[in-house]
Amino acid sequence: MAGAGLLLLVGFAVAQAVELRRISGERDRADRISQFMTKMFKVSNPSQARGNAVTAREILDKASSDIDTGLKDDPELQAKNDVHHGPDL
Repeated sequence: MAGAGLLLLVGFAVAQAVELRRISGERDRADRISQFMTKMFKVSNPSQARGNAVTAREILDKASSDIDTGLKDDPELQAKNDVHHGPDL
């Protein structure tokens, strides 16, 4: 009986460790996306625009040029992006 309890406890600990690793990965991915989006919209900062209007097209063009470097550390997210938007040719 004690052996079964110990086995159950070890199994629970392993499951918790696996779940913690998955959750940490998701948190890190969300942080990278948030940083990328924040950087993307910094171009619309009025002090950087120097009095000129910044269009949505300019923001998206800058973001598309930065996307490869912004996602290089996350191949899974880069693959999802390629599925939704097509790979760079």
